[in-house]
Amino acid sequence: MHEETALLSLAESDRKLALDRYRILRPHIEDERTLSVVASEAGIAYSTAQRWVSLYRRFGLTALVRKRRSDRGQRRALSAKLRQVVEALALEKPPLPIAALHRHRYHHFRRSVQNPRGKHEREPERFTRALWLASEFWNFPRHADSCPECIRLFVVSLESPTDYVSDLPLQSCSNCHGRDLHDRLGGTRLAEHARSERRQGVRQTNLAKTQSSMNNIELDHPITVSRDKWLIARKAHLEREKALTRLRDQVAAERRELPWVRIEKEYLFDAPSGKVTLADLFDGRRQLFIKHFMMGPGQKQQCVGCSLEVDHIEGILEHLENHDVSYVAVARAPIEEIEAVRKRMSWRFNWVSSYSTDFNYDFGVSFRPEDVAGGRASYNFQPAPDWAAGIQDLSGDSIFYKDDAGQIFHTYSTYGRGGEEFLGIYRYLDSTPKGRDENGPYHSLGDWARPRNRYGEGGMVEGNGRYHEPSCDCAVHIGRL
Repeated sequence: MHEETALLSLAESDRKLALDRYRILRPHIEDERTLSVVASEAGIAYSTAQRWVSLYRRFGLTALVRKRRSDRGQRRALSAKLRQVVEALALEKPPLPIAALHRHRYHHFRRSVQNPRGKHEREPERFTRALWLASEFWNFPRHADSCPECIRLFVVSLESPTDYVSDLPLQSCSNCHGRDLHDRLGGTRLAEHARSERRQGVRQTNLAKTQSSMNNIELDHPITVSRDKWLIARKAHLEREKALTRLRDQVAAERRELPWVRIEKEYLFDAPSGKVTLADLFDGRRQLFIKHFMMGPGQKQQCVGCSLEVDHIEGILEHLENHDVSYVAVARAPIEEIEAVRKRMSWRFNWVSSYSTDFNYDFGVSFRPEDVAGGRASYNFQPAPDWAAGIQDLSGDSIFYKDDAGQIFHTYSTYGRGGEEFLGIYRYLDSTPKGRDENGPYHSLGDWARPRNRYGEGGMVEGNGRYHEPSCDCAVHIGRL
């Protein structure tokens, strides 16, 4: 009865939202279906589903309504102390990673958060927002290396009710010849602008300077505690790790249960020994793992992400082959160009060319401009974006199976960040205090990864992951000098 009364007190839109969210959760709450499956079927993130379930079980249906800010549309004033802290952090060189900013938030406001009277309950949230916007400010060009006046005006603008830099009431900076910050920050939302920069932009990076700054950053470490307290925190985190392990096992089992597609089309690849078929690539085994290596005809720039991924294979190739798995890389470049790279990198795995076939196009890793313009090209199981027409090749991984009758089936493919499943180095980095430390212009492995025989030699990496040697004289490289 109380639940019904509470629901009736809500606005119609809020009541509908709460009921819609409960309908999504009902198979899990009432029928005990696995939450990850329920979330996947509803098209929502697993973490979101977990949060909804927790709110429902603690507070009931009304907790499923999205909370509205009490200060929405009002100026969110920052104290003088906050302004000083944000200005200092925004001017700090090298810029702090976002994890360090969160630790600053904790150290500054842990007493306020624990205040039973809630006197400063809005202050940590404002501080977090200010730090987040300040960290985003680093990602956009400013005149010279830093401009105190720009920073000051920027911090003042943080008191406005908006959550997007492009909507802030930014003022002109006299040091920047009257150009206001809107011109230099663009007119788009931060996330959209950052994605565009990473996809299309080419940023020159001095490798020696980048590595020096990454290796010399002093960590702003969390609170130091006794061994007993550390064990309490570690055991709590262990439960999360165990849950992740069980979830990975479940997802892997569901992946193996995906339906298969029989390959009817004939594909003829170029290998160092001559022409080979898709069936030949199995090399007497039933399972075939194909790495779609991002390398088109005439491309001199080596993809750092693909190179890092296949570097993992060298030490486990025999293990895979003994486990009934053949590993082959496929690229659209001619076999002569492929062999030059393979020998330069001393790679032992089989690498063939799909130059004379439609294989790359059929499996969504190469793109003809006319297909992209006509909406016929796809990447990562959705229409390929317009920028794919300029790149023409992207990376991915595909799995095939051959039965005793010689029939070949396509069982699985993954693209984009799905390739991280095969980057074992990330498991090592994720366990260290500094993590991946990808705090450069791309916020991805392009910030640090290079072909393994090119570390310490400088050069640059495009937003799409292609590496340029220091002596590169291509139009793209020269245009950024």
